[in-house]
Amino acid sequence: LEGDMRRLADSYPAAAHHLRLKWRGVDLVRLASKVGCPGDSLGALCRGVLGRGLDKSHQCSNWARRPLSEDQLRYAALDAWALLPLLSVMLANGEGASGFAEGAEGGVVALASAQLPSAAPPGGAVDAAA
Repeated sequence: LEGDMRRLADSYPAAAHHLRLKWRGVDLVRLASKVGCPGDSLGALCRGVLGRGLDKSHQCSNWARRPLSEDQLRYAALDAWALLPLLSVMLANGEGASGFAEGAEGGVVALASAQLPSAAPPGGAVDAAA
């Protein structure tokens, strides 16, 4: 996460100050480590916690080219969508997980802790082998 924030700050110098402020979100990899969930990346966490992998084939595609392709949009939506069920499962199953999330924005934790709909992910782009 820190590397991503640095790359964003380097890409958007006018916003660099805001991007370098103390992170007030939940780092799922750190939370996973604290509650004993397997995985050191989003794909590994999805496999270990949710039992399904993510199709990461568009991760290194050309994100500077506009407009983004339908596949890129689907990939980005799935990456964002996967965070909520991951956080929900980790908070529900991990002892002490709620204390870990104290520094996070309360709305994020409250949203992830709520009952999630059983709807399929955006575009159905979940790959059990990924």
